[in-house]
Amino acid sequence: MRSSACYGSGGAERAPASAPACCLWRCVQLLERIRPAGSDTSGELLQMRAAAGRAASAGKTAQRLQSLVTHHKPEVVASMLWPLVLMLTGLNVLSTWTPNLLMALGAGSAFALRSNTVMMAVGLAAALLGTFIVERVGRRTLLAVGGSVIAATMALLALLLAVVPMGPALMPVALVLLCVNRVALTCTLQPLAATVPAEVQPLQVRSDTSSLTTGIRNGSSFLVTQFALPLLCAVEWGLFLIFAGCTAVGTVALFVLIPETRGLPLEEVHLAWANHWLWGRSQHMQQRKASSCIAPPAPAVDSSSAKQLAAQCDSKSCHVAVDVSGIQQGINYHEQANQQA
Repeated sequence: MRSSACYGSGGAERAPASAPACCLWRCVQLLERIRPAGSDTSGELLQMRAAAGRAASAGKTAQRLQSLVTHHKPEVVASMLWPLVLMLTGLNVLSTWTPNLLMALGAGSAFALRSNTVMMAVGLAAALLGTFIVERVGRRTLLAVGGSVIAATMALLALLLAVVPMGPALMPVALVLLCVNRVALTCTLQPLAATVPAEVQPLQVRSDTSSLTTGIRNGSSFLVTQFALPLLCAVEWGLFLIFAGCTAVGTVALFVLIPETRGLPLEEVHLAWANHWLWGRSQHMQQRKASSCIAPPAPAVDSSSAKQLAAQCDSKSCHVAVDVSGIQQGINYHEQANQQA
């Protein structure tokens, strides 16, 4: 039985009757609709078929996890490091325990509650500002500026509390430093922790690495929140010094290990990993072999070139199975329909 999707509104046959060829025909139509007029979509069609083959060969959960650890180490590191560094800046502690922190430092209850309201308003304004600058400034630039400001404000607050006796006279200065810290967090590290892990993940492992990011963020948030107040009672101003040190170390680690992704489409993020000074040593050859399996978009695909492409992609590094006859069949029907039109 032939699918109705292969027919036009008038009942005239517009595509091959078989289901795979019909789906291929629909892909060609969609590509023509979203690409400029006259563009050769045969190369992109081959890429879609290759991606579908890789997704189908993913296998069971154990095989996916083994492939994730073996072939996607940089993505796993990015998925774990970003939420961990974000939580170690003291984000949840300052968001949840601000009144308790100020009261422990000598502020009155009324001043602590008003300060919490001020910090929430500052955080909201900074979030609106962050939506405008996150795509206009490089990721690494925002990371360097935000990490430096956060670590500096935490260190200054710890130094101020260590030198000046705690009391109501110190609270306005502490509030200013906490507000600057909140602005830096909300404009830089907080949006970057949600943006960069999603940008650097390849499509075939995106669901696994996203789950890993969520788990690390929730687990580290729970641990930091639970131990913040006991540490404040034990070391007092040393808590802010701990947050400053963790922020400084985490910022340097992210700056060194994570490449710049601003302006890169998802299909080209692997090139940033391949050109990285550290990860490129282990992935450069693999990525170069994988890129050799991508069909060029300019030339038309005939049967001989399609067979050569399939022979190239028949390797362990690519794990791609290309159905040459199905692709050529869909392209032939596409050309015949254009000639009849």
